[in-house]
Amino acid sequence: MEGTVDGDRVAFKSGSSDFKGAVKGDHIELQWSVNLPWESPKPPKEEPGRSAIGPAPDGSDPSIDVTWDVPSSVSVVLRRVGR
Repeated sequence: MEGTVDGDRVAFKSGSSDFKGAVKGDHIELQWSVNLPWESPKPPKEEPGRSAIGPAPDGSDPSIDVTWDVPSSVSVVLRRVGR
């Protein structure tokens, strides 16, 4: 693992994940980014004149939605726990 601390700013890398953020009082607010080794598939372009029913001419499965996007980062908050 590699990382840096500069005042209240922190940044570190663990595996394929990057974390960047700041210490704020009793917690740390981070942005978590994952470097995926692949790209999400892109939906095929609409073909003009193609019927709305029937199998896709390229053999793809239209029941699988590939239009969803993986977020580029996710917010993470680490809080100190008192026992």
